[in-house]
Amino acid sequence: MAARKDISSQAAAASKDSNTKKSWSPHLDKEKDYEALREIFKHHIDSFDYMVEHGFEKMMLGLKPVECRQANLTYAGKFMVDIKYQYDEGVVIRDRVSLGQFPIMLKSKYCHLKDANTKKLVSLKEEPSEMGG
Repeated sequence: MAARKDISSQAAAASKDSNTKKSWSPHLDKEKDYEALREIFKHHIDSFDYMVEHGFEKMMLGLKPVECRQANLTYAGKFMVDIKYQYDEGVVIRDRVSLGQFPIMLKSKYCHLKDANTKKLVSLKEEPSEMGG
């Protein structure tokens, strides 16, 4: 009977060891190794966040919605980015690049019609019932 208990104890210990091995994740051991890599990519995320928070205001075209309709254009803002890069300790290179246009929704935060009442809409040659969108 004692031998049977020893075998059961060994089986339980082996089962416990195999469960431990199954839950072990090798990538967790190298988590600190990724910190430098995360730092390299951080500026991409920061740049995107800035664009979403502040960049849309800076990319608007001067055209109003009625002018875009008359010219058969999309009511959009220029989607421009300022790029600065440097290789090793070399010269810093700056460039302004167009990523195209970004359509502006009528009556949205970046639209000339935002918060326009009926009188203002008519003065801008828009329908007094313009709901936006």
